[in-house]
Amino acid sequence: MKILKSEFARNVLTLMTGNSIALAIPVLISPILTRLYTPDDFGVYALYMSLVAVFAVMATGRYEAAILLPEDEGDAHTLSGISLLLTIITSLLVFIIILIFNQQITTWLGDPNISLWLYLLPVSMFLLGIFNTLNSWFNRQKEYRWIASGKVFQSGFTSAGQLGFGLGKSGGGGLIISTIAGQLAAVVVLFSGFRKYWRAFRGQLNSERIKILASRYREFPTYSVAGAVVNSLAFNLTYILISALFSSTVLGFYALVYRVLATPSAVFGSAVSQVYFEQASSEKKKSGNSRESFRKTLKRLIMLGVPVFLLLFLIVRYLFTFIFGEEWATAGIYAQILLPFFLVRFTSASLSVTMTVFEKLKQALVIHSAIILATLIIFLLSYWQQWDFRFFLSVYSIVLSGLYAVFLFYYYRLSKG
Repeated sequence: MKILKSEFARNVLTLMTGNSIALAIPVLISPILTRLYTPDDFGVYALYMSLVAVFAVMATGRYEAAILLPEDEGDAHTLSGISLLLTIITSLLVFIIILIFNQQITTWLGDPNISLWLYLLPVSMFLLGIFNTLNSWFNRQKEYRWIASGKVFQSGFTSAGQLGFGLGKSGGGGLIISTIAGQLAAVVVLFSGFRKYWRAFRGQLNSERIKILASRYREFPTYSVAGAVVNSLAFNLTYILISALFSSTVLGFYALVYRVLATPSAVFGSAVSQVYFEQASSEKKKSGNSRESFRKTLKRLIMLGVPVFLLLFLIVRYLFTFIFGEEWATAGIYAQILLPFFLVRFTSASLSVTMTVFEKLKQALVIHSAIILATLIIFLLSYWQQWDFRFFLSVYSIVLSGLYAVFLFYYYRLSKG
C-alpha cells in the first residue's frame, strides 16, 4: 500500500490513466479497421510511420531530452526554445529534399503508393517536434495531466478519422491523414497548457543564451541524434525490409501485432520512463547516483510485466483469431513468437534514460548501433538462407532479447554512479 501512495505511483497513475485511454481507443477499433482496410493498406501506413519515426527524432536536435537536466528554470526555457527553433528548420529542410528527390526516394523504398504521402512527412515531423518539446517541459514541471490529455486527444482524433476514412474506402492514405489530425490535436492541447509559461519562455529567448546553452548541451545533437536515428532505424528498418524480403501481406500481419501488443507495452514503458527520468535526475543532483531510483523502478517493472506477458503468451494466438477473425490467425502466431522479446525490451527500454541522466550519449550510440547491426545481420542471414518468416522471427526475438538484457545490466552499473 505504501507503494501506491508514493509520488512515483501517483505520477505513473496519472500518465497511465491517459495512456490507457489513448491506447484503448485504437486497440478497441482494431477489429473494425481490419475489416475496413487491407493488409496492403496497413503496409503503406506502416511504411509512412516508420519514416516519420526516423526523421522525427532529428527534428529537435534532441535538445528536448536536455530540458529536464538544468537546475535553473530559465535555462530549461531556453532549451525549449532551441528545440522548437530546430524543429522548424529541420522540417523545412526535409520538405525541400522530398520536393526535389521524391521519385528517387519512392524508387528506393520500392512502393509507388508511398510517393504522394511523402509530402506529408515534414508535417508529421514538425508536429512531433513540438509535441516532444512540450512533453519534456511538462515532465520537468511534473504536470503529467497535460501529457496524458495530449495523448488522449491524439488517439481520439486519429481513431475517429481512421474509422471515417475507412468507411469511405480511402486506403492507406486515410490512415495517414487521420494520424496527422491526431498529432495536431495533441499539439493544440499541450499549447493550451503552456500558455501560463509563455511570458517567462519569451523572456529567456535571446541569441546569447541560445548560443551558450546550445554549446553546453552540444552532445545531444552530436551524439544523441545519431544514437536516436540508429535506434529508430533498428526498429523501423524492419518494416521496410520485411516488405522487400517477404511481402506486403506479411508486413500487414506484423504491423497489426505491433499495433495491438508492442505499441501499448512501449507506451506504458514510456510513462514509467518519464517519471523515472525525473526521479533519477533529482537523485543524481543530490547524491551523484540514481541507484535507488533504478532499483525501485526495475522491481516495479518486473512485478507488473512478467505476469501480464506470461498470460498473454498463453492466450494470444486464440485472442487474435477470436477478435480479428480467422484470416488474421497468422498474426497471432507472430505475436506469440515476439512476446518474450517485448517483455525484455519493455523492461530495458524503460530504464534506458539512465544514459541521458548521466550524459553517456556516446555509449548510447554504441548500444543503438549494436541493435541495428544485429538486425541487419539477421535479415542478411534470412536472405542468404531463404528462411521462412516464422523462423526469421524466432531468431530475431531470441537475439534481440539477449541484447536488451545485456543493455539492462549496463544501465544498472551506470546508475551506481
